[in-house]
Amino acid sequence: MTVQQHFKWRVFISTGLVLIFLVMLISGIVRFVSPPERVANWTDWNIFCLTKKGW
Repeated sequence: MTVQQHFKWRVFISTGLVLIFLVMLISGIVRFVSPPERVANWTDWNIFCLTKKGW
């Protein structure tokens, strides 16, 4: 007899939520520490090859 593997939705959704949370956390921290928009444009500010508008 073969045992059929069931897709584990709980693991899939939990992993996705953790990844989304980490992306939002990192982008929020970058936006918080970035200079104001005008200063960022004048100084050509970027982090991880993205400008303030990119974040």
